[in-house]
Amino acid sequence: MNQSKRRLSRIKNHLIAHPQHGNANRLFTNTTANTTTTTITTHLDQADHLETLSQHQAIIDALTPLLAHSSTPTITTDIAWRLARAHERMWQASVLAHHKKNMQHHFQHGLTYSQQAVHHTPRSGPANKWRAIYLGMEAEIGGVIASAKNVGAIDAHLRTALLTLTNDSTLYFMLGRVTFSCASATWSERTAAKVVGYAIPQATFAESVRLFRQALSLDKNVTNCLWLGKALFQHGKRPASRKWWTRASKMTCKTKEDVNSQQEAKKELAKHWK
Repeated sequence: MNQSKRRLSRIKNHLIAHPQHGNANRLFTNTTANTTTTTITTHLDQADHLETLSQHQAIIDALTPLLAHSSTPTITTDIAWRLARAHERMWQASVLAHHKKNMQHHFQHGLTYSQQAVHHTPRSGPANKWRAIYLGMEAEIGGVIASAKNVGAIDAHLRTALLTLTNDSTLYFMLGRVTFSCASATWSERTAAKVVGYAIPQATFAESVRLFRQALSLDKNVTNCLWLGKALFQHGKRPASRKWWTRASKMTCKTKEDVNSQQEAKKELAKHWK
């Protein structure tokens, strides 16, 4: 049962970001002086621009008070999911700095904002995307019980997000990871999940292959190649898995995640093709 619990805890999802910080508050006008729809739209556009500059604290400082003046569910959702995104970036920075208090602060705020965003607009693509991300983070933190509790919701939120965010490679990758984990679950793991009151969704490695291929078609990076290889291997397509692990091992790395994925691809090659 302990082994089942350890493997069950892998049924989770999370994103890795690489935030950089700076002072960008000057790009925002006063967020409480004028809260017309046009003004709020302008602030949201500015927040999206600051996201490209990795100025996440500035986004939080500006949009947090704006929530109190939002006049419609759609506006509330548009503010809330952006706040969830900014807190996730700050959480990632706190992880790199090993600042546990800040990690907890940003996680809890982001989790709340992600829930608020989906509550006000249940079919919003970005809201469902960020809700799935935070539920994945919660599973990562909470272990076996949180993983069993959240996997079904993560799957549902990702599929809802993909109805509108059809070209988001991250969503296909995340759903591929969830599908892969669910397909890997053994009878004993599914039983362990039922013991704590939850059910692991049925899934196949063939479906995870399809999802990773879609992610790769939209973003040809090392991590997508690595996981396509993993899914193909589990699906019984060993020559194809070798092809993608070999490609991953030779690609130019652009991020820390690329480096880690490349090392893992090389280990898979060494393990299965000595």
